[in-house]
Amino acid sequence: AAHRVLRYLGHTKALGVTYHGKEKGFKGCSDSDWGADIDTRSSTSGYLFFLHGGVITWKTGRQKTVALSSTEAEYYGLSNATREALWLRSLLRSLGYNEGLDPVVIEGDNQGSLALTENPEFHQRTKHIDIKHHFLRQEVGEKRVAFSYVETTKLAADGLTKPLNGMKHAAFVQQLRLESWAHTEPAKE
Repeated sequence: AAHRVLRYLGHTKALGVTYHGKEKGFKGCSDSDWGADIDTRSSTSGYLFFLHGGVITWKTGRQKTVALSSTEAEYYGLSNATREALWLRSLLRSLGYNEGLDPVVIEGDNQGSLALTENPEFHQRTKHIDIKHHFLRQEVGEKRVAFSYVETTKLAADGLTKPLNGMKHAAFVQQLRLESWAHTEPAKE
C-alpha cells in the first residue's frame, strides 16, 4: 500500500490548484458512505470548500458516532461541513470578502438528509441523533447556510469517501481544478 501511495505522489507532484476568474463565489459540498468500516461499522464523511472555483480546504475522516442509516451518516457529514463553513465564512468576512456568504451553499447527494436540515417532522426516526448535529436547522433558519441537492456523479466530495478507478480519479482531479504546473512559465519581474 505504501508503494502505491508513493507512486501516486510521484505522478501527481506537478498538479496545483487553479483559480479562474470566471467562477465567482464560495460554496461547499459534503458526502458520506454508510458503515463501510467492516470492523467498527463507522462511516466516512468528507467535505470540500471552493472559492472562485478552486478548492481551498477539504477534510475526510471516520465519524465518531455509528450511523443507523445512510441518511443519518450524510446528516452527520453535513454537520461537520456546516461547522467548517461557518468558520470559513467568518474568516472570509474578516478579510473583507462577502461574495456568496449569505447563505453559504453546501451541496449534498442524499435527499433525506437535506430534507432533515429543514424539517423536524422526522422526529420518531431521528430523536436519537445528538443535539450537536441538529444545529443545522438553526443555521438554515437564520440563513447562514443553505443545502442543495446535486447528483452523486457531479458531487466533488464523493471522491473523498469512495475508492476511485482511473476515470473517476481523473474526473475528481478536474472537479478540484487541479492542473499541471509543469509547463508554466515563471512570472517575469
